[in-house]
Amino acid sequence: MSKITESAQNKDCTLRIPNFCNFNPETVVACHVTRRGHGKMGGKPNDIHSVRGCDSCHAVIDSRVQHPYTELEIINFKYDALIETQEQLIEEYLITLS
Repeated sequence: MSKITESAQNKDCTLRIPNFCNFNPETVVACHVTRRGHGKMGGKPNDIHSVRGCDSCHAVIDSRVQHPYTELEIINFKYDALIETQEQLIEEYLITLS
């Protein structure tokens, strides 16, 4: 497990998907996000492309549960969460800017 994936433990969910998020930091993990068309066949993306998500939100973005959201809405949830997570990783000195 990398420092980035470890850092997700006990943090707030950055996905916060309405009507699904459980807001429980104890269930938060690093959820890898992919570009459309680059799914599981190519393996997991780099840890820098992960968001901090509770198990309920993670199930939504991985399509493990039924939900009312469009593909574009899911992309927007992931995009917002990715930016927030990366800002946190910068503050935690787990990624740096040159």
